[in-house]
Amino acid sequence: MKPPIVWADLPRSGLGNKLLVWAEAQVLAEQLGARCVTTGWSHWHIGAYLRGEYNKRSYAGQLRNDAASARAWAKLNRFRSESVESNQIPNIQASPGQWLRVHQVPHWADYFGRIRSQRAMIVTKLTRLLQPAILQELSEFPNCVGAIHVRMGDFKPLAAGVDFKTVGLTRTPFSYFVTLIETVREAAGHALPFMVFSDGHPEELSELLSVPGVTLAPRARDLVHILAMAKSRVLLCSAGSTFSQWATYLSDSAITLHHPDHFHAYVRPRDKQLPFEGVSSVEPTDWRPALRAHFANAQTYSKTM
Repeated sequence: MKPPIVWADLPRSGLGNKLLVWAEAQVLAEQLGARCVTTGWSHWHIGAYLRGEYNKRSYAGQLRNDAASARAWAKLNRFRSESVESNQIPNIQASPGQWLRVHQVPHWADYFGRIRSQRAMIVTKLTRLLQPAILQELSEFPNCVGAIHVRMGDFKPLAAGVDFKTVGLTRTPFSYFVTLIETVREAAGHALPFMVFSDGHPEELSELLSVPGVTLAPRARDLVHILAMAKSRVLLCSAGSTFSQWATYLSDSAITLHHPDHFHAYVRPRDKQLPFEGVSSVEPTDWRPALRAHFANAQTYSKTM
């Protein structure tokens, strides 16, 4: 009896959204005891070329693909596969040999809702997909104490006089990051170095890069940047960016601070074994004591340099 097949048909989007669809397909495959086939890592994005982005949002060669025959068979089954809505996944049933196509990005109100509790399984599966070139590039990447993700690209600049909390797909103001760097350093009791990870050009990031102790991350493939941010000790996220959120999800070491105007749900499980995650403003469980404890041991801090 043939098991069902779960097809992760990845969207034409950035890496964060592709990973969300891939991960939801992995959860469904585990749930059904099914095989999972993935297509769509190597979509072509004209916008990335027009904007002159260093990485062109094609992830071929970064993750191990299914066999070409399996990918071709998946595409041939597009019209006979059953499309699975994201909210159907917990209760879906499948017959032997049935093709189930997962292709929708989860709702923004809780991107990681279905995969949050499956974090260990997803991290293990993603690690197994990494190509040796990615692991080598990551091993040579400089250590990062503080990471700042600055989403530019297809996010629009904040228009003058517009309240940031009222708009989506908008660049997080640089003034927010500059103030937060100062606040984090004061709370940590150290002049922590920060590294900026961005799809923007250096001249666009000059306001941030002019802050003492803030440098631009070396150019690398997108997946290397996500994994390098995940290895940091403190991560400042861009509002609304699933790229930032995947760095959070994969991290066992980073205190993560989200912008208070666009925080909808936690990315990681609420596990005491994981570092603090929350909004960057004062909240009932304030992040400052957690950050002070995180950097209290000077020896631990120096090892991250």
